[in-house]
Amino acid sequence: MIRPLVHIGLHKCASSWLQSTLFSRPEMGFSPLGLAEDQKISGKKSEPKKLAPLFFRDERNQLLLPGRKRTSEVRAAIKSSRVEHGCVPVISSERLSGHPMAGRFDYAVICERITDALPNARILLVIREQASLIYSTYNQFIRIGGTMSLVDFIDRQYDGRAPFFSRDAFRFDLIIDTYMQSFGQNNVLVLPYELLCLDHRAFCKKIFSFVGRKEIFRAGMEVRVNVYEKNMVAHKLRFLNLLTTATSVNGYSWLASQSGGKLIRGLRRLLGNACSLVRSEAYNAEQLKTIYERIETYYTESNKKTEALTGLNLREMYKYS
Repeated sequence: MIRPLVHIGLHKCASSWLQSTLFSRPEMGFSPLGLAEDQKISGKKSEPKKLAPLFFRDERNQLLLPGRKRTSEVRAAIKSSRVEHGCVPVISSERLSGHPMAGRFDYAVICERITDALPNARILLVIREQASLIYSTYNQFIRIGGTMSLVDFIDRQYDGRAPFFSRDAFRFDLIIDTYMQSFGQNNVLVLPYELLCLDHRAFCKKIFSFVGRKEIFRAGMEVRVNVYEKNMVAHKLRFLNLLTTATSVNGYSWLASQSGGKLIRGLRRLLGNACSLVRSEAYNAEQLKTIYERIETYYTESNKKTEALTGLNLREMYKYS
């Protein structure tokens, strides 16, 4: 059986960059699984995600319930996949670590499914300092139609129905330990997103070494550091999302329409352009301060455990709590 690399996320930790820059490019030494023999690899970031839904969606594209596995379908798809000679076969999807807006409720179940289908896989996980990651997650929540304030987003209590945000979803040691228990410590690579921002070559070098491949670097691999940009306008006008987007985060709003969405997005761009960079940066700093005040030392013990599991120096080198 081939030995693939399975990149499981996290969300907002450069997954799109990895998928487009490394994992969908045979010239970089990787070949996405799930493409049929007669399909040419085009380099699209969606290609490494092809097989991922088999680990969390059923045949009707609904949630794959605990107790169900699609192992035979995964293996059949891999068997019929086109793998470029000399390349590392790869599956990459941040959803494989669970979804942060649903408290990562199924991350352990997905780990079981991956273990069952691909027991010899290598696992890659990218993490990020919690306050920054929570803020980036909230920004994504607003972009896809959410209407809650930042405080409500963080503090909303579980009502016993649909999963939602949970602070424990950002306790990385829980995910890391689960995968190390299943695949072994030497077969799980954990990298900080901050290393990619500081030195993309050093970041990629660790991945190449992990999969036993020679380092390859090309022009255009530089990383655009994930700044928060002008979020203030989108945050202040978040209630208009009911008119622009119908998704699960706003109850599939029946008020949303294509024309309304176009008009409001244009208004946001206009107001965003009028908003100074200084004011935007001050707003983002204020929002981050709010997050720090709410989480305080919540992740300190978890980060110590993550350091023990991985050997990373998160607190001193990357300012984790």
